Amino acid sequence: PAPRLPLRAFGMLDFLVVAARGARLVGEPGHPVQELLDAQLDKAVEAVMQRCSQLTIDDDRTWQRARRAVYHAMNVAQVMPRNRRAHRIRRRLGRIADAMAGTGSVIDSPTPNDISHMTPMAAYEAGRETERRIVVQRRLRAGFADDWPQLRSNRRKVVTACSTRPRAP
Repeated sequence: PAPRLPLRAFGMLDFLVVAARGARLVGEPGHPVQELLDAQLDKAVEAVMQRCSQLTIDDDRTWQRARRAVYHAMNVAQVMPRNRRAHRIRRRLGRIADAMAGTGSVIDSPTPNDISHMTPMAAYEAGRETERRIVVQRRLRAGFADDWPQLRSNRRKVVTACSTRPRAP
């Protein structure tokens, strides 16, 4: 019989398999990874600025894309833990994400099946609660959209920090 591996060896093998199958950084072999990550961060921050500038109150899809862009940029910045610039960008993007909290497109409401089992008064109250949540969401979205020019000018430092950093020759 073949010798048995300890359980922690299987964890390491799983890690290696996931790493081998995971996404790879694509670029020229002569460029350091830091430059590739910086370029990805620049692109992600620009996407945040663009997506947040295109928001309208009623379009759930644009809000979803903007939130996704913010979280993607924060994740790219998190990959570079010892980079001060990336840390500042992640912190500023976190403020944008906090400002977008509550603007989500998913509102918990009862399904038609749930409503069919309710009394008329309970169904009416459930509908009113859903309406109140929609009103709150619209107010939060309107507030973010109104505040975005100011947020953008305050956060413009993020874009400036990305575009003014020294490039390798």
